Amino acid sequence: MHLRSLIVSALAFALSAQTPVVKTLTQGSLATAEITLKGTSDEARFGLGVAQTLRALEHLGQGLYRHGSKARILPVLRLPVPPNPNPETIDAEGLRRLLKTFQSDLAKAEKTLSRVHASDFKLPLPLGRVMLDLDGDGKATDRLLDLAGALRGGLPEGLDGDLEVAFDAADAAWLQGYTHLLMGLTDLMLAIDFQPYWDSIGPLLFARPILDGKPHPTEITLRFADPKSLGRMRKHLVAMCALSRTTWGRALAEQDDDREWLPSPTQQGVLGVPVRREMINAWLTMVSELEDVLEGRLLLPNWGENRTLGFDLKVFLDHPPASISLERSLKQGPEARFLRKGKQVDTQKLNQAQRVFGGEFMGMAIWFN
Repeated sequence: MHLRSLIVSALAFALSAQTPVVKTLTQGSLATAEITLKGTSDEARFGLGVAQTLRALEHLGQGLYRHGSKARILPVLRLPVPPNPNPETIDAEGLRRLLKTFQSDLAKAEKTLSRVHASDFKLPLPLGRVMLDLDGDGKATDRLLDLAGALRGGLPEGLDGDLEVAFDAADAAWLQGYTHLLMGLTDLMLAIDFQPYWDSIGPLLFARPILDGKPHPTEITLRFADPKSLGRMRKHLVAMCALSRTTWGRALAEQDDDREWLPSPTQQGVLGVPVRREMINAWLTMVSELEDVLEGRLLLPNWGENRTLGFDLKVFLDHPPASISLERSLKQGPEARFLRKGKQVDTQKLNQAQRVFGGEFMGMAIWFN
């Protein structure tokens, strides 16, 4: 048999060997995948969770495209959607609707992923063939890998469209944790009242914002449209911390070495970045520190006059004021009701994590989650 025939036969076999879940995720639209993916296996549940998570991003991207998004800095809103030659108008309330829809879509994905158990399932997924429809024209032409590369400023060297990951139970917990992170960031955005500053902020975010022409407040004041969103954000971040421990506990318990997304020290990862045990230990230490801050067991350093008192982030997020004067807070420190005596964050632990990660802790944190 000629070489060309062998290659064609091998490709045909590989495609025929794909599971129905993989075929659905790589050969159709995400909207269709969300509807058709069913089953009681962990593979099927994880596949549906992947489809729902990506569908949430796709849905948000279509909304941002529809209104000619220009946002490239703010969290959640920085999806690199293509330019829209004929964008629709949007006001501050329209932005809130986009965020609420994103929140609802993510909650659906998180619920699905929470039903994935710690089994030994595998979902070999060629990421280069997962496509999104970011402009809403009904054609999935935006590669997931290109989207990821744009968000992080480029893909790792050597990473191409042939990348295939054998996702497993550790990755299911990882993705569930990411849905909590995204919902937490969305809650932060929903908490803020953009209306008083919309005439200044709107043109930075969208091509055709609806402006009211009123002068915005001269004092830099952060008003909260939905203060309870801050408490919900805290709970999402606490859940993310717990899932990060689950993720790495499952990864360390694995006995195989098969196209790993999050490799243990004894495995090879598809991204080609080695993970040492001391890196995992340092990461989990920082996760515990963050969780202790979110639960009020540790206090943040106080930048006001009385440095013996720490800032209780839990009390602030669960019982925030109606507004904050950023100018007064930066000059005088936090309000007294958020300050108390107690053990404060040990900044040396962050410095140690930076050393372990070779100064790349924050960049690696996006991957480790």
